[in-house]
Amino acid sequence: MQSSDRKDGADAAVSVVIPVYNRQASIGPAIASVLAQGFRQFELIVVDDGSTDATPEILRNLDDPRLHVITLAKNSGAANARNIGIAASRCNLLAFLDSDDLWRPDKLETQIDTMRHNPTKGPSCTGFALHRSGSGSSSDRVPHERGSWRETLLDQCSVSPGTTLMVERSVFEAIGVFDVRLARFEDWDWLLRCLDRYDLQIVPEILADIHVAGFAAPQVVDRAAAMLLSLHRERIARRFGQAGVRRFRASLLIECAVARLAARRIASGTMIAARSALLDPRRFAGFVGRCLAKLRTRDF
Repeated sequence: MQSSDRKDGADAAVSVVIPVYNRQASIGPAIASVLAQGFRQFELIVVDDGSTDATPEILRNLDDPRLHVITLAKNSGAANARNIGIAASRCNLLAFLDSDDLWRPDKLETQIDTMRHNPTKGPSCTGFALHRSGSGSSSDRVPHERGSWRETLLDQCSVSPGTTLMVERSVFEAIGVFDVRLARFEDWDWLLRCLDRYDLQIVPEILADIHVAGFAAPQVVDRAAAMLLSLHRERIARRFGQAGVRRFRASLLIECAVARLAARRIASGTMIAARSALLDPRRFAGFVGRCLAKLRTRDF
């Protein structure tokens, strides 16, 4: 069950979708960062995914003709909330923002200009500033590929599509929307499917601020990792062979290990990390190198 407050507004060029669940502290600033864009021809669709805090009241008190709020009766997950926003949108271009992140004022204008000059019709993502609440550290990130984006995504989803993705509607029509069975990694799954048919463009400018706080529960990560492997094992084997499958499996095991280490389950986290090393020593070495770099700079 859902309800929608659809207001009339000027014709828009891009639909912005924000899924939100219990983010009373950050949803106001997130929305404000969209409404403050220099590019004004957009509609903003906020999907309240069954929030039980003050989020619904905050949304009710906002008044802008470009803002449309869809309220879900119960929490259904980020993938479903995004899909509902996509279905309700009216524009050819869609952009996404997580409810605890922010856009810089020139984000839409810069990225739309890139999309208009993109002959491949593929999606684009942007650079971003990553802010970690635990340490207070911040760092600028401009994602770059290693070999190709198809190969890079065997390691991790490093482009933060929940906040930086812009894509033409026809891409969703061609490959489908987000998989609601995935409680985690739904954006990683979607990009793996997408890059079977399209090329990814990176706008090399810092256009968003992404805030990282905490980690998902190990059991949630385990289930999502197992499903992601099941969904993509054959696709990866066709393109990269069994070496690619091992690399992908090692990456998923690293995700599971990190979730356990964050939950202070040190022994099991270490054992799973060791399994990833046996599958793909090079992938594991890259992970260890990043960990050491984070320790040196306190970027964790």
